[in-house]
Amino acid sequence: MKGLFSLLIWSISASYALVPMPRACNPKLDDSTPMRADSEIVSYWDEFQADALKAGLPQFDTSGFEMGFRMTQDDTDFLSRYPRTVAFCQESTKRIIVKREYWQRLDYWGKRLVLRHEFGHCFLNLEHTHALDAPHTDLNIMDAGLMDATEYARNASQYDTDLFRSNRTTASVSK
Repeated sequence: MKGLFSLLIWSISASYALVPMPRACNPKLDDSTPMRADSEIVSYWDEFQADALKAGLPQFDTSGFEMGFRMTQDDTDFLSRYPRTVAFCQESTKRIIVKREYWQRLDYWGKRLVLRHEFGHCFLNLEHTHALDAPHTDLNIMDAGLMDATEYARNASQYDTDLFRSNRTTASVSK
């Protein structure tokens, strides 16, 4: 599945989980503001956080974060300008949005790849590593839509190791 970007969209009818997290680094957020995540996404977040901890990164600060399928009008307007985008991290509003219609077509590895790419933006402060039309031979999770789920599944352990090693100093972690 070529053309993977990440996008998280909150479905009004979708169930979600409130996940208590540690104190936020952002002083505007209350200490008890939980992360809200669509129930279909929670397990992918849990895997990501566990793998990050194993890689030596501290607990991520997710206070006030929303991960899901609910789109605002601004999200819809943005996506109309970038139709190949299937998910995105909006750091300013602490949201990861995924297009539900795209999500439903993905298998486990495709969903994991899309979310790890977005988690890389939001929690590891990583940018895309290659432009869509740039020549390259070394793929990684932060490539903008160049890696497909089959390739990721074949070498997930190495790609995940590279992701967590990419930027250990700027990760968004709790204090």
